[in-house]
Amino acid sequence: MTTFVLVHGAWHGGWCWKKVVPLLRAAGHEVYTPTLTGSGERAHLRSQSVSMETLIQDIVSVIEYENLEDVVLVGHSYGGMMVVGVSDRIPQRLSHLVFLDALIPEDGQSVKTIMPGLYDYYKPLHDAEGGDWYVPIPDASFGITDSEDLRWLRSKLTLGAPLQQYEEPVHLTNPQALALPRTYIRCYENGVISDVAEYEALVSMTSVKGWHMFKLNTGHDAMITVPEELTTILLNIQ
Repeated sequence: MTTFVLVHGAWHGGWCWKKVVPLLRAAGHEVYTPTLTGSGERAHLRSQSVSMETLIQDIVSVIEYENLEDVVLVGHSYGGMMVVGVSDRIPQRLSHLVFLDALIPEDGQSVKTIMPGLYDYYKPLHDAEGGDWYVPIPDASFGITDSEDLRWLRSKLTLGAPLQQYEEPVHLTNPQALALPRTYIRCYENGVISDVAEYEALVSMTSVKGWHMFKLNTGHDAMITVPEELTTILLNIQ
């Protein structure tokens, strides 16, 4: 049995893994889908004080309080920031890191410094709301083409994090985390991130470092559009 902890991206919540969870559990595995502070059913906790460190600690606390070991930690999109942060805090509890069309920070990097093009996508959304402190929900389909799935998605998305969260660097100090095996799953159609030029350089970097690489011919929200194909990859991760 493998223990999976699935971390959602911006504007999403633990709910976005709804199609994947039963498939992993049917295969005999344990699955956790925590919702980050300020998102989904925890949207009432959204505030300017919610930092990158808050979100990292959200996941660390789930793993520690549930006493989880040998965790396959999966991060989608913005959730990649949390995956790297968590691996630095508690590498001894993890067995594999998986990045699903996700950001991969190195020490001292933020969303803004990793992918300025993506930050430049977020920033006007923020400014268009009169400079409010949060990033509003983008008018995007996240690669979903099925009308029912898209309706469900848009009914669940919540207002984003404080803009400064995208400017906040992740600080990494634990060399033990670097020994963890890593997998990158790239989504190639209609993605939010896949339209950003810097993304190709990011993916090239993972192949140079010897990561396991997989490709899904689908949009950014693969857990909604192709849950079976995504689950197959997760079940075959070594």
